[in-house]
Amino acid sequence: MNNFKFLASLAMLHDVLTVISKLSKVFQKDNIDIDQMNGMITSTKLTLETFINNPGQVLGETLDMIEQTGGQFHGVKVTGINDKQKRDFNSLKKKYIENVISKINERFQPDQLDLLQCLNTVMCFKSQSHAKHKR
Repeated sequence: MNNFKFLASLAMLHDVLTVISKLSKVFQKDNIDIDQMNGMITSTKLTLETFINNPGQVLGETLDMIEQTGGQFHGVKVTGINDKQKRDFNSLKKKYIENVISKINERFQPDQLDLLQCLNTVMCFKSQSHAKHKR
């Protein structure tokens, strides 16, 4: 548990899963707003893409703590801190995040999202038109 790659992986997972959780909550609402859904999918992918080259908040804080304390994390000596382990972790992080983005793209294909957006526009127009005729 005091291995660098293990600690860094846990911190990275915390950052990634926090972003995915926010997306998930959009889909758990009783009424889904298509515009909000599309925006959240795009935002999630962009945030994840930034994590490939830049640490998220928790990973950044973890790495800073390890560096500032001379290789400790909350008072525990971290093992395996060397350039090879850091390269291995960055490679693992990149592959993992790219895979998550790929799975989001598979699940929410752009042409399907465009179709949902068109459907939403038609439904909103129909709903507004129906409301005007009721008056």
